[in-house]
Amino acid sequence: MTIFLALRLLPALLLQEPVVDYKGWEQFRLEAAEARTVAMIIPSVGGRIVSYGRGENILFDNPDYRGKTLDNTALAALAQGYTGYNVDLGPELRRIPPHLGLWMGKHAVSSIPGGARLVSAHDPAVGMTMIKEVRIDDQTGSLDVRQVMKNTSDREQSYCLWDRTLCRGGGFAFFPFHPKSGRP
Repeated sequence: MTIFLALRLLPALLLQEPVVDYKGWEQFRLEAAEARTVAMIIPSVGGRIVSYGRGENILFDNPDYRGKTLDNTALAALAQGYTGYNVDLGPELRRIPPHLGLWMGKHAVSSIPGGARLVSAHDPAVGMTMIKEVRIDDQTGSLDVRQVMKNTSDREQSYCLWDRTLCRGGGFAFFPFHPKSGRP
């Protein structure tokens, strides 16, 4: 079973070459030139977005995680991995087996029209693969993320996706609901 979330068609942009040493990580930069907006993606730590904004990063930047990956850091030091944006499996109350490969592992990255596609390796503990498509609108600078969890095991799975976006304090966010949503 594959689950799809939030997709908006945007003009074609190209994924730029990696920035080799951004806070200790190799990052890929998506830029909306007309809107003067930039998003930075780190494939080596779960395909995480660590920076987004117009000149100033609006995402939370945890200095304790800078430059750390599963390859160079003890697992316990990365278990939470709270910085910027990422998506995880849920619900936590089910006591899901540890799946740091999905949460903090290296993701393959490729260019797609308007942005980047990130794909995790198969995680045998949960039988899933994560796919993220990140696009930036050149006119407005809006960032759109399509999150997919794909069952890559030989058995039926039941999980949900938990978006984990941490922003710096003092801001606000809007979340549009479908007119037929059961939520007020």
